[in-house]
Amino acid sequence: MGKSLFQLLYRPASWLACVSLLVLLGMLAACGSDSANTTAAPGTAKDASSAASNSTKATVTSAMTVMIKESVVAGKDQYSIDPATITVKKGDTIALQNASDDDQDFDGGDAAKAGVDVIVPGHGSVNVTFNNVGTFAIKSKLGTVLNVIVS
Repeated sequence: MGKSLFQLLYRPASWLACVSLLVLLGMLAACGSDSANTTAAPGTAKDASSAASNSTKATVTSAMTVMIKESVVAGKDQYSIDPATITVKKGDTIALQNASDDDQDFDGGDAAKAGVDVIVPGHGSVNVTFNNVGTFAIKSKLGTVLNVIVS
């Protein structure tokens, strides 16, 4: 008739199959995503050097949070930033948090002088470090302007 469970597990081929299955499951589990990196997404920079110098990992404490807001006026999306003007020290990091559903690409105005070139994804945030001293009007392609005084 049929073999007992003990007789099936006693065979070396059965053990090898079980161990192989466990190793495979362990490897698949190791390939899973890190939810801390996906939810604390630092946004997207235009290139790797911009990402390394301008946006920092989510573990960095921000000096302040700047909120990008969206409203509809006469059927058109309007964007604002709060606060519109900030003062930080050289080396300070701020969090740009986007409450709108549109990506905000900050690369206009004085962005190059400030050393800033980041994209803040819709409903996402990016940490930005200011390493250049001066007064900058950093503009997004959708018309949002962040005035930054770095001392």
